Amino acid sequence: MITYDYFNPMPWGSHKQIIDLIGSDKFVLDLGCSTGRLSEAIRNRGNIVYGIELNPFNAEIAKRVCNEVFVGSIESIEQFSLKNDSFDVILLADVLEHLSHPESTLNSIKKLLKKDGFIIVSLPNVAHIYVRMKLLLGKFDYEQVGILDKTHLKFFTYKSALSLLIDNGYVIEDVRITIPNYPRSLASNCSFSKIYAAFFRIANCWKQGLAFQFIFKATKSNVCITDGNEI
Repeated sequence: MITYDYFNPMPWGSHKQIIDLIGSDKFVLDLGCSTGRLSEAIRNRGNIVYGIELNPFNAEIAKRVCNEVFVGSIESIEQFSLKNDSFDVILLADVLEHLSHPESTLNSIKKLLKKDGFIIVSLPNVAHIYVRMKLLLGKFDYEQVGILDKTHLKFFTYKSALSLLIDNGYVIEDVRITIPNYPRSLASNCSFSKIYAAFFRIANCWKQGLAFQFIFKATKSNVCITDGNEI
């Protein structure tokens, strides 16, 4: 199983933005927490972090940094002893695209959120210009990591990602994007950093084509939806 590394020197990185959205002094459920590298950073901000991880080996590592970790599939979240109305934040960072039925998971976790709680979802953008160019060349090759990760079961554009959340009973409170990280060797290069920052501002103007990932903060809708719609 591929484990994504935690590397975030830039303000537009997904982990940095997720941590900022969560804030501090919250009860957080990290779905698909892997080895807990992001969970640890969230906990270091003064949060209590529970995790759920399918891979037993990764879960054992995550137990060192999380308050508690459950082993199993988040698509069967009812199997875990989690109390309703108990979490301030439920995090689905690069998770929903790996599920057969992300709509069911979005519906099943709503009962775990407190009344004023929210979810944070990050999803890769299959309409990124990189993928568009490959399609023009007749290519749609799966890769080890990234947008065309070979373990992805679902693919989302900006519009379909919004629909996934709205159609399954959520209200979008904030939308952010990421762009690909630059090499570590250039992290201290001020000129390059300024160019990247400018590109990030441009990417925000055309999320549909230049965003590498979308990050959504969403709360529960007052409208009751009993059956999510397949995107």
